[in-house]
Amino acid sequence: MRAGAADAAALEWEANDFASELLMPTRLFGADAARRDFSVATARELASDTYFDVSVTAAAWRMTQLSTEPCAIVMSSNRKVNWACRSESLRIPGLRRGSSIDSGTVACAAFSGGAGETQPLEVELDAWLEPRYPVRARLLESTHVIGRTGQVLSMLWLAHAKQGDAASGRRSERLAASRS
Repeated sequence: MRAGAADAAALEWEANDFASELLMPTRLFGADAARRDFSVATARELASDTYFDVSVTAAAWRMTQLSTEPCAIVMSSNRKVNWACRSESLRIPGLRRGSSIDSGTVACAAFSGGAGETQPLEVELDAWLEPRYPVRARLLESTHVIGRTGQVLSMLWLAHAKQGDAASGRRSERLAASRS
């Protein structure tokens, strides 16, 4: 009866958690997501009516929520971070609300008129995360452009570096092409 703003926010989170579990049950969604990479392409597939029939953003959020890998999603508009959600294992600072999108990100290329990149491309770690923390991994980013709102959803994943991985070479070629 005397609910305040904090109480309403808690109820909203509980309602969202209930809806996520109802529409994307942990056991089923987790099994489907675990067999795929952390990317917009995967989120689109799982969001389709063939699988869970939810929005791409909801599928990406659930993937992040259930992942044991260091990953995050970031929603941005006007080249600024609106909000971010990270997996429990991503402990590196960054992704601050209101911070500007780095010019070396796939999201920035999308804001410059690109269509987005559904497959993960390698970006510099400090494009999204605090540079003062040494990390022995590659940061991969894929994006989903939400045309009607002008927002860009970025899916970020820290992958262990592998010798001769083709993703880093494709990154510079595709990022350059999307900017031209």
